Amino acid sequence: MLFSGSRLGAAAFPLLAWMLTESNWRFTFLMLGILGTMWAGFWLVLFRNHPAGQPRTGSKLDGRSLDWRAIIRSRAIALAMTQYFASNFTFFLCLSWMLPYLKKQYHLSESVAAAYAMAPLLLGATSQWVAGWAVDGLYRSRWRACSRQLPGIAGFVLAAAGLAPVTQTGTPEAAVLCLTLATFGADMTISPSWVYCADIAGRNAGSVSGAMNMLGNLGSFISANAFPRLQTLTGSASAYFLVAAALNLVGAWCWFHMRSLKEAGQ
Repeated sequence: MLFSGSRLGAAAFPLLAWMLTESNWRFTFLMLGILGTMWAGFWLVLFRNHPAGQPRTGSKLDGRSLDWRAIIRSRAIALAMTQYFASNFTFFLCLSWMLPYLKKQYHLSESVAAAYAMAPLLLGATSQWVAGWAVDGLYRSRWRACSRQLPGIAGFVLAAAGLAPVTQTGTPEAAVLCLTLATFGADMTISPSWVYCADIAGRNAGSVSGAMNMLGNLGSFISANAFPRLQTLTGSASAYFLVAAALNLVGAWCWFHMRSLKEAGQ
């Protein structure tokens, strides 16, 4: 539920591109600043810090302190960081080059391209809920040991299946359908990823999830730069989509070897 809000907010990004064409960047920044200030006031008045319960114990990473050397040496954390890199590499296309790609590739107007670019992000929000329910449902079933692993693997396989045929599509609708499938799959991996960090790290979940998220942000940075560079080198966007598909298969491989509940002693 928490991460679905980030996707709904990201879905407004194409609207900002449209606003820039209708007004100017100063007005757009002003609107964002006003909304942010209003939310800060709302947060200050209504939100409180009340941690509920005590952190779980039993994980081999659940000590009183965890420095960067322990994080580097941990195979479990390395797998989590690698798969999160692949997930963000895929998702960040929606925030960077998907809009100009659709506009240029299919000769769309700004408003039509913006409308198409919102679809993967909106479905990504839905994916967050689906994955969360799947993780909880599997945890309450006889498949408890795979409750994090199965949604993670399924998400990356869907993402790879969506990315591979993007450049072979002949219409913008088909391209958006493929990109929506890819985003839906990549976002399915978010919920199990963060639960996995809590499983293996216990009271050190903040440090471990922060390390995972750091490499995910690096994936976003590389994704935004890889798309134009690969397109320039190869003359088309095919190389980027194939690299992204391959990374998602790597992410699926990582989840195949991630046994969070077993490692946490659950």
